[in-house]
Amino acid sequence: MSSTRKKNLIRAIGVGLVLAAIGAITWYALHPTPRSPEDIRRQVSFTILAPGNKDIVLSDWQYNVAEKTLTYTATLQSKKVIITQSTAPLAYKDDRAAYDRFIGSLKPFAVFMSPLGNVSVIHMLKEENYAPGGDSALLLAKDTLLIAHPPQTITEDDWLTLFSTMRAE
Repeated sequence: MSSTRKKNLIRAIGVGLVLAAIGAITWYALHPTPRSPEDIRRQVSFTILAPGNKDIVLSDWQYNVAEKTLTYTATLQSKKVIITQSTAPLAYKDDRAAYDRFIGSLKPFAVFMSPLGNVSVIHMLKEENYAPGGDSALLLAKDTLLIAHPPQTITEDDWLTLFSTMRAE
């Protein structure tokens, strides 16, 4: 083989390795590792939604088979938020307008965009005496209804941080 062909072959191999590395990095960036436990993912029949931000610690994963609900705790800056998810009710799966009417009836005090859609923050009331029960956020994305409820009040910035990297797993 001539020296010119050798140089061209070495250059082609180098270019191929660079392209392969760029492809691998791109694939990894577009397909991040799931944050939910594998045993939970095997049990759940709906799309799991979780924040991609690694600064938000996810813990206490539980799937209630009887109720078909997934619950986990998201902790951001030492503030806990209980996340509950289930299959979206049939009435909302195919009719976004019905969901929007439902959310409107809850009179959200804040609505903002997340990567998966609109998040509505509402004031909750206790069923037995209609006393204030804190705030909760609702998100309908993919085939999943997500409700996030902090045991203690959190700020608007905390809500934005929690939902700004929300993704489907």
